[in-house]
Amino acid sequence: MKWRCERCEKPHAENNPPCDNCGHGSFERAVVPMGPESTDAQRTPEWACTECGRRHQKHSPPCSRCGNATLRKDTQHADEFEDVGSTGWLDVLEAKYVVGYLVTGLFLVTVLLATAGVINLPGTADGNPRVEDVPGNGATVNGLDIDTVERLYLDQLNDRRAASGYDQLDRSHQLTELATFHNKHEVKQDYGDGSGTTERQREGIIGDACTGKYYRADFAFTTDELAAKHPEPYRNESVLATTLVSAFVENTEEFSNYSRGATGVDVHAVNGEIYIAQFLC
Repeated sequence: MKWRCERCEKPHAENNPPCDNCGHGSFERAVVPMGPESTDAQRTPEWACTECGRRHQKHSPPCSRCGNATLRKDTQHADEFEDVGSTGWLDVLEAKYVVGYLVTGLFLVTVLLATAGVINLPGTADGNPRVEDVPGNGATVNGLDIDTVERLYLDQLNDRRAASGYDQLDRSHQLTELATFHNKHEVKQDYGDGSGTTERQREGIIGDACTGKYYRADFAFTTDELAAKHPEPYRNESVLATTLVSAFVENTEEFSNYSRGATGVDVHAVNGEIYIAQFLC
């Protein structure tokens, strides 16, 4: 109905007063709301993703949920409308990008921790940075086994400490690795293009082996200097160890008598010289 009575609001098909209900002589134009039965009010055009089915109010690919580039026009009943809400950052991130961000972040954290000496990077020997192309030999010297020389060196040094009333030194794996790393750097610095170790590198290798301050000493002895301590310094491993203890203690008497319990020793031979490095804590 397009008209109704101004007094009793009875609807009429035409503007033809008076009202046949109350007799009032004036009609007004009726405003008829669209009722629930109106299909136009109930259905609204939308665009659905052909991959995940997410509905969008506009044709604006790609899909905000999965990134698919194809949207299909569709209509939806009013009571079926999906509450799309606002698009959050999780909606626009694809899984492969999330994984990429995580891997990159992990790599950066690892590099920072390695730089700070907190951890060691993979691809290192015994967890420590490799020292490549070191001149000389860290395994044998004049046919003598250097590992045996290092062991006998510590035994004889402990004998001297015991005679002076000092505690025995136990060989620490971490301090031994540090002595080896440091000694190789000293050799490369003298015979190659290397440089000495840094405090950060040393502390990174020591880790928790020392609860307090650590001490170090390193020397290079020529064959003539060793011969001054023994006429045949390379007769066997025991003689070489005794000779090294004599030469080392003479230069580091205070160091050798520190009342500490852990140590690491490394011996390296190059061009007629014996390099020895020792750490203690």
